[in-house]
Amino acid sequence: MTKVTGLIENPLPSWKLKSISNPYTVEFGEFSIRYRITNPREYREICGMSCTDRVVVPDLLERLQTDDIFWDIGANLGTFTYFAAKAASEGRVIAIDAQKQNVAYIEQTAQLNDLDVEVYSRILSANEGVGLFLGGEDPGAYGFLVDEDSYEASNEYNGSKVSTVTGDALVANEGVPLPDVIKIDVCANEYPTLQGLHEVLAHSNCRLLYCNVYRDRGNRYQESPGQVEELIERYGFDIEYLIDWWGGYYIRCER
Repeated sequence: MTKVTGLIENPLPSWKLKSISNPYTVEFGEFSIRYRITNPREYREICGMSCTDRVVVPDLLERLQTDDIFWDIGANLGTFTYFAAKAASEGRVIAIDAQKQNVAYIEQTAQLNDLDVEVYSRILSANEGVGLFLGGEDPGAYGFLVDEDSYEASNEYNGSKVSTVTGDALVANEGVPLPDVIKIDVCANEYPTLQGLHEVLAHSNCRLLYCNVYRDRGNRYQESPGQVEELIERYGFDIEYLIDWWGGYYIRCER
């Protein structure tokens, strides 16, 4: 497993944001994507792209087939979405993110690059119900689902009650196609997200799963990283460790 260190400087100097070309182009192999960057968070997420993305995106592109159906769960600013849409040009790409500003950014960037992607503003969990979601307001902001009774929101996040849905329900009730390939990065909410994908993961169509497993889980969730891996292995996936980062690690799961 690769281990990486290093973070982009923070806070961002204003001159650096003004000096970049817009749109800004990111390349992986034969594919390139143009982004519009309007604020420091977008700069950090795109120009200072995380070391995990620099490892996992190329790994995904090597394994995607042109007619694959790809789900990007926790799409954020959509980097996996765009590059998957390039590689799976005859398939379908589904981007799912909890935050409406991220959904809007993905739609705009897909249009800028003439990409056909389907975007859903949904919060996936183990059950359909109501939860407390904490998230930032700018595009690229992270967010997470918490137990309202056991977690006090910090000043950095705005909390709101939200409806949750399972990934299985997206297929059964909303006509979202079963995926061949899934990527999950949901800020330590991966265990309940996986629980809500029972029928999806059990189906023979799903052959490949990428999951960002958060080692630093704070006091939000009880499930350990080991339990996340055990749940994935129950569906017959073999796990390969791809990259370690300060708060967790990315795994590739194949069968």
